[in-house]
Amino acid sequence: MQKRVGLARALAGKPDILVLDNPTAGLDPILSTGIETLIREITEEQGETLIVVTADMERLTERYDDIAVLYDGVVQWAGPASRAEADAHPGLMQMLRGSREGPIRMRVRT
Repeated sequence: MQKRVGLARALAGKPDILVLDNPTAGLDPILSTGIETLIREITEEQGETLIVVTADMERLTERYDDIAVLYDGVVQWAGPASRAEADAHPGLMQMLRGSREGPIRMRVRT
């Protein structure tokens, strides 16, 4: 319910661009799909541009039109979601597969 209220507040001002940070974090797959569907329907209806930061790689290519992979402040890959699975870019493949192996490294503070 809190996520729905937050979304409603964000949409109330009818922004041209809506930026959401992990809007489905902590939700089960059913609620996650419902929230993502609601977001897409509302933003398409109002003609808004939607930018979503997400860690949900499982359905990424199904839910979004375009994808950008950012690492260390640099866009590593960007393009249509429909092309993502066929592309052999190592950083993109690492993110989509959730692999520890690849060019993207987790930083640990010392």
